[in-house]
Amino acid sequence: MDVRNTNSIKEAYSQVKTILPENTGLWGLVNNAGVTAVGGPCDWHQRHHYEKCFDVNVFGMVDVTITFLPLVKKSKGRIVNVSSIVGRVAASGAYSMSKFGVEAFSDGLRISMSCFDVSVSIIEPGFFKTNLVSQSNVVEPMKDLWNELTPEVQEVYGKEFFDEQMENTEKAIMWCSTNIALVVNAMEHALSSVKPRKRYIVGLDARLFWIPLSLLPSCIADPILIKLNYFSTPKMLKTTSKK
Repeated sequence: MDVRNTNSIKEAYSQVKTILPENTGLWGLVNNAGVTAVGGPCDWHQRHHYEKCFDVNVFGMVDVTITFLPLVKKSKGRIVNVSSIVGRVAASGAYSMSKFGVEAFSDGLRISMSCFDVSVSIIEPGFFKTNLVSQSNVVEPMKDLWNELTPEVQEVYGKEFFDEQMENTEKAIMWCSTNIALVVNAMEHALSSVKPRKRYIVGLDARLFWIPLSLLPSCIADPILIKLNYFSTPKMLKTTSKK
């Protein structure tokens, strides 16, 4: 099923409805389809970078949910939406924005579906080593993005800033957890538990760092996030400070 294509979603719905016994609904729907987005400062990105990410992570999830919702309501079943810890702590770029959208849609859906006894759970994984954070999906697109920038923007930041961004991105990938079973276990609990949770915070980094960071006031959290995102100073600011 291609979640970007409404006809593909409707075809999947028809197939599921055919398989189900007559007058029965669908117990569980898991929205796990997702794509990552290229990193870097916000002024490195254009509209199409955001549209590509939102098309899958937000609009695809909404389309699938609304299409299958009648079957889930009939069984008083479960909906599980996979968000991310960056849906709680903002990061530059389309991916974090899309996961904030997942959080908002899921919260609204949970409230509005409560009268039908439909449970809606949000999975909020920390950083895990999946295909989404591979070299080909994260590092290589950043190189392409840099090459697509106008000479003016490249001059503002400088090659040193870009090289350090690349180095930090590669280090971040190495620190990602390989214990993906934790995410699967959360999905299983949300689908089968007598009392599913509203939110599943998955991973030590999410529990011990990102969630506490999300609760701090911006005046404290911002310097931490700035340090995490940008270890180098843009070239233009270095030049200005010397004058």
